[in-house]
Amino acid sequence: RCLQATSKLAPEMMTGTTRSRSCGWGRLCHGEIVDLAQAGDPGGIVVLPFHRYTLMPDMSPETESGRARIAEERRTMGTEAWAGEMEGDEGAGVEGRIWAGSVPDGPESRAADDQEVRGLMASMGSAWTIEGWDFGEQVLTAWVFGHYLAANDTLYIEDCCQWHEGEASEIAKVVGGAGLYTSHHPNGRMPYARVGDIAGKQSSRRQFGGKRIKPMHGWIHNLGVEGIDIAGQSLDAEQAIDIVREKLKAGKIVLLPGAMRRHPASPRWPSLSECIMEYGRKIPPGKTLEDLEGDYIPVRKDRFSHAADALRHIAYYLWGG
Repeated sequence: RCLQATSKLAPEMMTGTTRSRSCGWGRLCHGEIVDLAQAGDPGGIVVLPFHRYTLMPDMSPETESGRARIAEERRTMGTEAWAGEMEGDEGAGVEGRIWAGSVPDGPESRAADDQEVRGLMASMGSAWTIEGWDFGEQVLTAWVFGHYLAANDTLYIEDCCQWHEGEASEIAKVVGGAGLYTSHHPNGRMPYARVGDIAGKQSSRRQFGGKRIKPMHGWIHNLGVEGIDIAGQSLDAEQAIDIVREKLKAGKIVLLPGAMRRHPASPRWPSLSECIMEYGRKIPPGKTLEDLEGDYIPVRKDRFSHAADALRHIAYYLWGG
């Protein structure tokens, strides 16, 4: 049927899957190999997308057996492979990237427009202010905060900041400067929730006499002393990744201007929009995603991962569990 349909629309056709786009997307009937243009600009080639479900009745999400098989295959394929093969997510073919294709037009399409920002400000009294925190090595602390409106089930991310070797007192001043309650800004508004790593261990690269100096306490304790009480949260990593992907695609996670630019207190570290686009898997040298398909592939721990993980904590708090 696909051949018959396309023969009426164009003299040549090519076939392929989302995940094979990087390999050229197949071959023309006349034997000439060509590259398919970017999604949305096929360059004169007629593209007819077919959802895998329509070709496999035993995987129909309308039936109980189909839903069971979908759940099993999704678990074994992994998030990126599933999104590319089964959901037609064009960006899922980007090597190692987790959320890069969640919004086809790129990070700009995640930004709220002026009318939406004005509407949010008018509704701020009924919004929940929620913070996500993450602690690690390359960036010792990542802080993301936004406002959740239950009326439209949307999370508006207001700002993001990251520190490499910041002290708890320095971090508290930046958070307090945003008007969120800390001992440095007691007249600010109290967030509805602050969630982060369940352990919140503090690490340090500083050395004395050739030995690394161990911190007195962990990040959650030290920030608590500064008036920032973070509830440790243990999340399902894969579920949290899927939640953020689905909410980004549905327009339920929206970036306000502050999340689109690097924070003045940490200009060398990426903005949240950069972290969303660059957040990726840890792929061994010489391997590709196809080589690892069906295996659990851990996320890379780099300069983009910690703010992305802080966002995961907020999303999991709101929509997970």
